[in-house]
Formats: sequence, C-alpha cells, structure tokens
Amino acid sequence: MKKTIHKAATSVQKISTKSAATAEYDQADQIEDDDKGNIHVSGDGTWMTVGHSSNVGVVATIGMKTGKVLDTQAKSKLCKSCEYWEKQDPHSERYRMWQQEACAVEFTCCRPLLGLSHAHDTLF
Repeated sequence: MKKTIHKAATSVQKISTKSAATAEYDQADQIEDDDKGNIHVSGDGTWMTVGHSSNVGVVATIGMKTGKVLDTQAKSKLCKSCEYWEKQDPHSERYRMWQQEACAVEFTCCRPLLGLSHAHDTLF
C-alpha cells in the first residue's frame, strides 16, 4: 500500500510542479532576449525537528509571480555511502575503486545539504 501511495503522490507532484512552472513562465513579465527562459524564484526550507540538530529537512522552490511550488527536495546530512566507506581502509584497492567510480560520475556527498546555500540544487 505504501508503494501505491508513494507512486500516486510522486505522479501528482510531477504534474503539479510542471503545471506550476508553466504558469510561472506564462505570467512572467516582459522577457528580454538575454533573459529568455529565466524566471524569478524564491526558496524556503524546514528542518524535521526544531534547530539545526536535525538530520533531515525539505527545501522548496517557489515562483515569485504565482506563489506556486515549482520543486521540492528532501535533504539529509546522512550519507550511507560515505558512512560505509569512512569505516574502510582508505589505502585498500576496494576503497580506491569506489573513490574513482564516485569521482567519475561526479558523486557529491549529500552531507551537509540542508541550508539555503544548497537550495540551488532544486530543479523544475
């Protein structure tokens, strides 16, 4: 049942945010040639618990013209991949292989991604 609800919620979110982005572009003021395709947005986020001790939170991108949510992302200070590899021998062949592979795919650790400085990660 959880999978069905998650699938339905994800589907509705995609449709809703796509519609919100279209409305934002439609309501944008005169778009100059050098600004073509750009819109003004704001961002906001929240922690799961009060204060900055929480490990998880959410960030949202909001259209300035419509006030509609264009994108949301859950963020975490925890990275299971990094937690695992931090316990391994950094001189081992397996560690070097993981590190090379991670760098090859432009792996970026998700720690610490909570905060306004990382709101730019959201896409719409």
